[in-house]
Amino acid sequence: MVKFPTPYTVQTRKRVLGEPDKYGEREESWSPPVDQKVYGWAPPGVEDELFSANRDAVIQDLDVYAPPEFEVFPDDQMIILGETFRVLGGMRDFDNGPFGFKPGRVIRIKRVEELG
Repeated sequence: MVKFPTPYTVQTRKRVLGEPDKYGEREESWSPPVDQKVYGWAPPGVEDELFSANRDAVIQDLDVYAPPEFEVFPDDQMIILGETFRVLGGMRDFDNGPFGFKPGRVIRIKRVEELG
């Protein structure tokens, strides 16, 4: 089986929920970052700008291309080039084709930057 190069390193942080408080709310935190190797990343489309009466923000989505052994879950964090993104949904798995080819996964991540 051909092994593709993984020239880039990203950091992932697992989402951790604390014990429920007296209102049933659980505090959200993240584990220390772990380095993981990836093939690369790219925007899935045009960067969106969101403007409303109460909010100015730039929203940036990326697709991260990762090998089969990459591990991440929805709502975990991924740090790329110093920017922190949130993992959206599950990984798209492309390893189940008819010929045993296992290229890996695609993970959609999102970052929202408040402008003012």
